[in-house]
Amino acid sequence: MQNNTIVHVQGVHKELSNDEKTFPILHNINLSIRQGEWVSLVGPSGSGKTTLLGIMAGIDRPTTGKVFMHGQEISSMREGQLARFRNQQIGIIFQSFFLISSLTALENVAVPLFIGKNKRHALDKAADMLAQVGLSHRLNNRPHQLSGGEQQRVAIARALVTEPAILYADEPTGNLDSSSSQQLMMLLHTLRKRQNLSLMVVTHDNNVAAHGDRVLHLYDGMLVDRPASVASSPSTTTALAPMPKSEANGRQ
Repeated sequence: MQNNTIVHVQGVHKELSNDEKTFPILHNINLSIRQGEWVSLVGPSGSGKTTLLGIMAGIDRPTTGKVFMHGQEISSMREGQLARFRNQQIGIIFQSFFLISSLTALENVAVPLFIGKNKRHALDKAADMLAQVGLSHRLNNRPHQLSGGEQQRVAIARALVTEPAILYADEPTGNLDSSSSQQLMMLLHTLRKRQNLSLMVVTHDNNVAAHGDRVLHLYDGMLVDRPASVASSPSTTTALAPMPKSEANGRQ
């Protein structure tokens, strides 16, 4: 594992089962994300993208295999320890914004800080984070008073207010129009540079995926790693290049 590795996934399998049958979801996933790197994850519906993101973010656990962050194995942490670690080190945004309708934008962003910090400090830091995403004029608005793009910016501010090392984004442009989607991508580039932030973005949109430094393709629960410039080519939707030898060797 390289010294600048933020997240390392080692031999992860995920299965779901009922009384009659076991359903394989992920097969022997191995990958690393470096500090400041943007990784895009693409693949057809049902390929396991959201499941993999959830396991890497500490929301779900693998059936077998391990997930490390900053050298610590988060996949074996107890729930309380994992919740604290996730609150401090991991930011997550979703296609649905999951804002609390009764709270203002400022209060929504401050929620992760209410644990362990006084309310005034939490609100001050939340206001600063909203300024960074261009919403200083929306502090006291509730979610229903905001556009879809503004709600997603509030969700990003909430995810980053604890200054995490990595941001996981599950279809972040799924509910946005093309203009708002492009603005969101530019915002993520700015925040990434400002905070030396690592990102993993799950998307169906090749234009969004192309913003990454590299693109991971998930097909039937198996991973293929490709450069972003290749992944954005129209021909790549049907033909996958073989994995580079250096990458394959690193996954043994």
